[in-house]
Amino acid sequence: MTGILAALADEANGTWVHATVDVDVAPGIAQALQARAVPSVFAIAGGRPIADFEGEQPEEAVRQWLEAVLRATEGKLSGPGPSPEDADAEEKADPELDAAEEALSEGDLATAEQRFAALVEARPGEHSLVEALRYVQAGRRVADETDNADDGPVLAAKRSADLMLVSGEYDSAFSVLTDAIKVNFGDDRQALRTRLLELLETLPADDPRVLAARRDLASALY
Repeated sequence: MTGILAALADEANGTWVHATVDVDVAPGIAQALQARAVPSVFAIAGGRPIADFEGEQPEEAVRQWLEAVLRATEGKLSGPGPSPEDADAEEKADPELDAAEEALSEGDLATAEQRFAALVEARPGEHSLVEALRYVQAGRRVADETDNADDGPVLAAKRSADLMLVSGEYDSAFSVLTDAIKVNFGDDRQALRTRLLELLETLPADDPRVLAARRDLASALY
């Protein structure tokens, strides 16, 4: 699979980039993505997983999968950054952000969370940092938590929402918390509402999925 994907990436000439993760070296990434088999292939767009498949696949099947991913993202991504010649003039070094992203790429979710949290505090106007922080926090909870039959429905709902969110199932993540809010009250309802509002910050505020979830939350509360 690595050979097929590497060859297809070369053929695509920069349309998409191929990268591999060693699950023994970076188990946090595998846990956050809920990878259940080796190999597992994920399409990442805008910093989030949008499609995946498991196991060996013939080249033609991989080509069709890639074509579907490219059709789904067409016109929705910013594309490559400036050329190397322009980058020096237009971009300033951002070592703090680079360090946070490096920790995330290495699967060190605890360090990534600390660094993104510091960036959020230092740059309150940059909502993209809040989005990244919430995503990392959900990924870390997924990696750290274990199922416990005694946890109760509230913790189970929060855990399910985290799992769905890191898998890219945003609508489902929001819905499971909204449904739990409808049947819980007092401190439990407040805890669920707080978690939902946090997870909503993993997407832009004007994303249709966020707007729909906020309407559903209002209906659940009132």
